[in-house]
Amino acid sequence: YEAAAQKLDLSAPLATAAELGGAVLIAVGLFARIGALALLGVVATIQIFVFPGNWAEHLLWTSLLLLILARGAGVISLDHLASKYFAR
Repeated sequence: YEAAAQKLDLSAPLATAAELGGAVLIAVGLFARIGALALLGVVATIQIFVFPGNWAEHLLWTSLLLLILARGAGVISLDHLASKYFAR
């Protein structure tokens, strides 16, 4: 029981950091693909271990995150501005 409690003590802050950090990265548009990848890991973990019956909702989140992962944050993002600035 003690080992499981220690893992929970570590996993909850890591999951919170991944979820909040990924959301902030996507919202700002800076390193959005890394943020989408982190959130895909969170969605996969929740789907497998927490709510395995909610596959429809998780499929929706996964498809949106895969779109960001494949195409990037878009033209209104810090990633786009940085690519223009460093392309010179």
